[in-house]
Amino acid sequence: IFIYYGINESEQCLCPPSYYGDRCQYQNQRVSLTLRFRNENIDKLAIFGIVITLVDSTGFIHSHEQLTYIPIHACNNKFNIYLLNRDRPKDVTKKYTVYIDAYDKINLAYLTSWTLPVTFLFMPVNHLRAQLITPERQDCHISCDTRYPEQHIKHKCTCSRDSLCVATVNNRSICLCSLAKRSPRCLISSICHKNSCMNDDGLCVPHDAQVSFFDFISVCQDGFSGSRCENKDVRIDILFSDVSTPQAILLHFITIQNYDATVLNPIPI
Repeated sequence: IFIYYGINESEQCLCPPSYYGDRCQYQNQRVSLTLRFRNENIDKLAIFGIVITLVDSTGFIHSHEQLTYIPIHACNNKFNIYLLNRDRPKDVTKKYTVYIDAYDKINLAYLTSWTLPVTFLFMPVNHLRAQLITPERQDCHISCDTRYPEQHIKHKCTCSRDSLCVATVNNRSICLCSLAKRSPRCLISSICHKNSCMNDDGLCVPHDAQVSFFDFISVCQDGFSGSRCENKDVRIDILFSDVSTPQAILLHFITIQNYDATVLNPIPI
């Protein structure tokens, strides 16, 4: 975006993260990551907090991103993330790895991790794609608490008490917020600090900061629907009395609608 800056109205360009330079003429060296998740958990109210970091062989975190994965709303969605290298140019003598950590967003419990090695380091942009299976229960084949042991000991967590420190970059904590908080250190109440769902069994999930600070998604229990779980779904109870139970039962549900021939089959004029 071209702008005029300051009293002298000097010409400057606002560059997207992928480019830099006084005219955005240079590409940032980066990892272009595309993820799709599949869910083993049959719990309808499962909410996952995903923390993604680009780490070199010395343990330094070059870039990090977070996203919230809601299986019932985003089971087929693809997530596209850019992870930038801090060094220009990047040090090709080091090895780079993308770590993807999954947490239960409701209680902030660690679930599992995946690692994706970055290859072909001579290229300015490294493209990675993966389909990941979120586990039904905790799978600790990689422990987040032991990946950066020196940083956890040396630096004090600066996140709010009801959040989770997952790593440290430049003496700053990377914080995973609960559903009720937002901001880099989870110090600001989110739109869901008071559950916005009218049904108490529903969950209010705030949008990620990249999308909106003021919108949310309602995840409703079975039997309820609507933007705030305010609608009670129609339920049909079938009771068999004094009937022997057969080996198989085939049920048909038929929806009856009014038929308007003039609307469905209009006569051409």
